[in-house]
Amino acid sequence: MKKFKGLILVLALLGQYGSARAVDTDGDSMSDSFELANGFDPLVAELDIDPDGDRIVNRWEVEWGTDGGDVASTPVAGAGSNGQTYIIVDRVFENAETDFEKAQISTAITASSDFGIIEVRPGSYTTATIPSNKRIILFSTEGASATRIITDSIHALRIDSESRVEGLWLDGRTYGCYVFQPGINGAYLSNCVMTGSTYGIYLFSNSPFQPYRVYIEDCTVAENTYGIYKFRWHISNRAELVNSIVVNNTLSELRDNFDTTSSSYRRMYVSHSLLGAAQVSQVELGDGVIRVDPAADGSDPLLVIDAGVSSGDFHLSSSSPARDAAVGGGTLPIVAVDLDGEQRVDGLPDMGADEYVDADGTNDGDGLPDWWEQRYAGNGTLGSDPLGDEDGDGYSNGQEYARGTNPLDPDSDDDSLPDGWEALNGRDPQVANLEEDADGDGYPNVWERFHGTDGSDAASKPEFDATPHLTTALSFYGNLWKSVPLSYTVTANTIIEFEFKSVLGAELQAIGVDNDADFNNAGGAIFYLNGHEVPQVVGTETQRLEYAGQYRGDGWQSYQISLGGITAGMMDRLVFIGDDDSAADGLGAMSFRNVKVYES
Repeated sequence: MKKFKGLILVLALLGQYGSARAVDTDGDSMSDSFELANGFDPLVAELDIDPDGDRIVNRWEVEWGTDGGDVASTPVAGAGSNGQTYIIVDRVFENAETDFEKAQISTAITASSDFGIIEVRPGSYTTATIPSNKRIILFSTEGASATRIITDSIHALRIDSESRVEGLWLDGRTYGCYVFQPGINGAYLSNCVMTGSTYGIYLFSNSPFQPYRVYIEDCTVAENTYGIYKFRWHISNRAELVNSIVVNNTLSELRDNFDTTSSSYRRMYVSHSLLGAAQVSQVELGDGVIRVDPAADGSDPLLVIDAGVSSGDFHLSSSSPARDAAVGGGTLPIVAVDLDGEQRVDGLPDMGADEYVDADGTNDGDGLPDWWEQRYAGNGTLGSDPLGDEDGDGYSNGQEYARGTNPLDPDSDDDSLPDGWEALNGRDPQVANLEEDADGDGYPNVWERFHGTDGSDAASKPEFDATPHLTTALSFYGNLWKSVPLSYTVTANTIIEFEFKSVLGAELQAIGVDNDADFNNAGGAIFYLNGHEVPQVVGTETQRLEYAGQYRGDGWQSYQISLGGITAGMMDRLVFIGDDDSAADGLGAMSFRNVKVYES
């Protein structure tokens, strides 16, 4: 019988796999020959790495019976041979879900098996929890920028098991990611962005007797109240942060909340990461930790882009200290793709969820990252010149990238002020600020812009003749009372002419002229145009209003009103009223254009 032992083994392997499987002494899904050729130890099971780059670590490849050293041998959507599930999540399945196609991450987790795989396509998703009885790989196909859980629920994502999460944008009301006692093999968070929450990442354990592990790699945790907060982790528990950015969090970047004098306590270990200026408390700092203070020294490693988005996009600037500062190799994995789904290809990985890529292949090496050129031009060669100005707004491509404005839109925030002019005049080109008056000369930005004066210099202001005009639309938002200098003597023949549009109704919306800052004093004339309060009926805010004719509510409406029959004398200001103090959020919105005061 002994002479047939080798043949029996080969036949057994053929029966299981269909062909003789390469020897894998340590059972980590990589053949001994592959491990020897690639610097691994064939006698030590390396289960938590992904050497073939298929985004499925060896621990899962073992369970699925695939080869961790061969990218062509990888789990595919559907059912595995041992009852495992590979589920695809996409919002397009909203009304057509199947066993392996779900519209929400939460429903995919419910349907998943232990050692399941969930592949998430771009979209916005609702809160989800990975329970303690399921080990799941949850990853996005195109990175965190395109795959977001932004929710008013208490957490965006909760992890209670030895699961791996990669490439998600997590923004919950209280917790971006809440991790609870995930198990001895650990929960892994990689290539994720946690922002906009009270706690970006919250690690909690209430048992001193069970060994728990959490590994946070290649993540960006920013613009939360607390960045990473660890509570009640004992000596048997371990939390490790590596190759990550934790910055611009309000009260602390990293905080351990436990009695540090206790022998049963273990600190979080931090290495090769960039930390901001807020509190870093009760953690163990290893090699490669960089501290920055953006407010003090301008060393902010991030870009805040896209007007109208509450949080930044957290891409690295070209001069960021986080560039080429991460470590990798051996058993420490480097996530293969970044928050834009770009490959980390240059051999010198960056800290955080973003990899600054502008090097080879389709990259044109112009100092503008490829994700940015792809976003705005659909290619990696936008203008090919950081000094160029594609939209003619006075802001170069390089300046648009550095400030986060749109290189193909001369007015990124749609406030009628070109990006370059706003930056030159101390404004934020990502924030619409038509009605602001930063230099305090009484003229809002839109007037300064269209009269060619300097909005940051009070001595530079418009000079009006006897027929002042405002031809470009001036918009007002919220609960406000605004005035603009006029200096005009009203006679019996004076006319005020304008076009008005109510975008969103308020208590009252009005226009007029006045001779002082007190609305209740005599003098001037204010004309009711629209609103819930009726002139001459209730409150001091309406007793002085003249009725100009009810706004019909169908876009721009023209008005021509005689001032001479109502008031006379020197008027030093045009008055715009959008009163809406009964609403908690002051949502009133109105616009004026072609405003003209003249003699008939």
